[in-house]
Amino acid sequence: VANPDQVGGYVETLAALRAVRGKVIGLRELRHVDAAGVEAMEASVVEQTEAVSQKTLSFLLREDALDPYREKAQQQDDAVGEVAKAAEAEKLAAAVDASAGELELLIDVVNNLDIDDATQRTAVVESISEVFSRLNATRSRLRARRQELGQQEGAAEFASRLKLLEQSITNALELADTPAKADASLAKLMVQVEELEANFGGFDDFVVVLIEKREEVLAAFEQRRLALVEQKNQRADTLARAAERILGTVRSRVEAMDS
Repeated sequence: VANPDQVGGYVETLAALRAVRGKVIGLRELRHVDAAGVEAMEASVVEQTEAVSQKTLSFLLREDALDPYREKAQQQDDAVGEVAKAAEAEKLAAAVDASAGELELLIDVVNNLDIDDATQRTAVVESISEVFSRLNATRSRLRARRQELGQQEGAAEFASRLKLLEQSITNALELADTPAKADASLAKLMVQVEELEANFGGFDDFVVVLIEKREEVLAAFEQRRLALVEQKNQRADTLARAAERILGTVRSRVEAMDS
């Protein structure tokens, strides 16, 4: 065993032996292979696996066998209260998931051990389940902390993004001097609103604000477009009346001519 004082050493050794046996079995597919030699190699690996399995079982029956996992689980649980950013929470969550993966591997190893005494298997599985229970409690606390931090950080980011959107709306309304430009600016702003909805749609409070902002933008640009259309119509009417006056003047002068 690579490290006989740590359960990880037994797990690593068993995993390595399993990998070696897989390679040995794969040798059978080779042409002109020494079948007897392959059988002897596999038998040797099986014998070593059984020996390490018994040592692993004996080690796992010790009360302190899983202390490294218990200590790591406690450290991770303590770290939840120190998490100050969502990114830190994500990193800790990955570490917790890694610890859970190691325990799952350990359970898989136990299930493959040749244990005749069911009491011993039960004792080992219960010890592992105890650590799993701690990890699950940590996950639950961490999940709540991640949600809290995500909402806090999301609120700050949302406020800045919303302020930027409002500035863009004001600027676009000022530059929209034709109905076509107003429609084009509205389309671009709707894309920004949709991006905000995609990024912050998981927060109910933000969704309400975004719905109101969408309606506000649509109403503002509709009013702007109608005002531009009305302005265009008024100018057309003004030009038409001016043209009529000019034509009237021309007509009067023509009528006053002798030839």
